[in-house]
Amino acid sequence: MPRVQYDPIDGPRLPRLPTAAQRAALDGTTGNPDSGNPYVTTDDPRLVSGGTPVIGEAFTGDGVTVAFVLSSAPVVGTVAAYINGVRVVSFTVAGSTVTFTSAPALGDEILFDYVS
Repeated sequence: MPRVQYDPIDGPRLPRLPTAAQRAALDGTTGNPDSGNPYVTTDDPRLVSGGTPVIGEAFTGDGVTVAFVLSSAPVVGTVAAYINGVRVVSFTVAGSTVTFTSAPALGDEILFDYVS
């Protein structure tokens, strides 16, 4: 069963996006994914209708493994990967397997958000 991190104040760890006012202050948009605003992307799992969102499916790096099998196959384009809280984009997805270009280090926390 996937592990969900909990913050003692905020509850479950969920990705946070800037508010509409913060987005507008950054680039004059209201957060339209087609605006080029880097804080609102079409691959954000929360923007996909239908499916079941999976937030924070967790693994731990061993310094060798590059392929991680998710509990269910994600909808194409909905996988967001984080290593130690930093979003990474150097991976591929085939079926329910996510493969990084290099192995996360020993002890690295790997989290995936996606829609299945």
